[in-house]
Amino acid sequence: PVVSDGTVIVASDGSNNDGEWEYGGLFAFDTQTGALEWKDQDNYNWRNPLLADGTLVAQNLENNNVNGFDAVSGEQLWSCQIDLTTTTLLAVHNETVYARLEGPDSRYIVGYSLEDGSEQWRHELPPDVSAEQRPGNAPDAAVHDGTIYYATQTENENALVAQSLTDGSVQWNCSLTRSCGAPRETLSELVVADGSVYAFTTVDPSEDSAIAASLWSVDADSG
Repeated sequence: PVVSDGTVIVASDGSNNDGEWEYGGLFAFDTQTGALEWKDQDNYNWRNPLLADGTLVAQNLENNNVNGFDAVSGEQLWSCQIDLTTTTLLAVHNETVYARLEGPDSRYIVGYSLEDGSEQWRHELPPDVSAEQRPGNAPDAAVHDGTIYYATQTENENALVAQSLTDGSVQWNCSLTRSCGAPRETLSELVVADGSVYAFTTVDPSEDSAIAASLWSVDADSG
């Protein structure tokens, strides 16, 4: 969920016991009373809600489009058709929506206008992130001072990557696995503050590990 100005908004792909998606949709509730303020169930399958400057952005899993809504009224403002098969919304910063797009042969970080959904630019992910042998989970991301920082998690690797939003160049790629010896089961959301990128990792509790959890601090400039 996302929260702003006394409203909490949930993007749901919930289904009933029969597997029907009729309970999914976008729902806005008053944070104090829980009263329903608006809902949109024209489609039942949503995820990745982001909220900035009164605009809600969410991904429609039925057609993979990215949609913008007025957060107060629920009115749809724009819809952006995606040209690749998989989309993951990452962050909103300075009127730009950042997303990861994936297809059979290519993967990109893309910037969309928060105002109208138009594509502003796209940069390819670095080869060692986009290679087929490292598909991994969709990365979490944070944006700061012209750089997007994101995490990659695969069966064999946990890493943090910094990529320029200006020209798409990779500024650094930091392997956490090299430091801890084995990939972690869980890799947290990222936070950038005071010149560092912070992440939290945990291992599967069923594994016999000397270290169950780790907090990472990586220099934001050098990695």
